[in-house]
Amino acid sequence: MILALDVSTTTIGVAIIDNKKVIEIEAIELKKTKDLLDKIVFVEDWFNTSPLLKKYKKKIKEVRIEQFLQNFRRGFSSAATITKLAGFNTAIQYLVYVKLSLRPNMVSSNTARSSIGINLDKSRDTKEQICEFVHEHHIKLPRKILKVGKNKGKETWADYANDIADAVVIGLS
Repeated sequence: MILALDVSTTTIGVAIIDNKKVIEIEAIELKKTKDLLDKIVFVEDWFNTSPLLKKYKKKIKEVRIEQFLQNFRRGFSSAATITKLAGFNTAIQYLVYVKLSLRPNMVSSNTARSSIGINLDKSRDTKEQICEFVHEHHIKLPRKILKVGKNKGKETWADYANDIADAVVIGLS
């Protein structure tokens, strides 16, 4: 059994995979926690109290974490962002090691996507395509109805669906 994590400082996508089948999904929401150390403590509390983790902890034999961004991308990253995410990701790796006695395997998102047959159309939003693929082929992702704005009443992915989808892709790779 595999525990797959897509780590970011706002949401951690979680997927439990067994024999290439998605068993359960979850999101650890960190948006309300502003301080990086508080976020780490929050995730540590999740490791200690999560019903999902308690249910599968003894069966988990591998942990996969999406490799954090290591290069600058125009409009997406700064040195401060990359440094913050690298530090947070390392802290999560350490929590995995301490709480589960497993060394996490770092997996590149591009490698994971290609290994499970995701072919991206460069003219469309990447996150949208990944959510669609996971939703159609592996597990239904959470959706929401927009309550305000020009798209009021329109159904779309829940805010954390792409984090869960990324965790699923990492876990299935």
